[in-house]
Amino acid sequence: MDKKTKRYIFIISFILFLLASFIPSPFRIIEEKASYYGVPANWLGLHESGGFEFLWIGFIVDVALFYMICLFLFKIFKKLAKTIKNKEADL
Repeated sequence: MDKKTKRYIFIISFILFLLASFIPSPFRIIEEKASYYGVPANWLGLHESGGFEFLWIGFIVDVALFYMICLFLFKIFKKLAKTIKNKEADL
């Protein structure tokens, strides 16, 4: 797999990561004066006072997880496309 493909997969996974983080879900933690966002690990805390909290470990875990999922799905679809192409060539 070339560098360009990996970059595209990373961009797609990062966009999916951001979308999944801000979609209301049961994973969002709401405390008395703060809301924490991130799926599966919380990485952003927004406080009622207007402040925010950035949790680096959660951010890195979430980005890495979404990247691995997208990479795995890409490889599966690539193998399926190759299998379908070979079956069509046999006909």
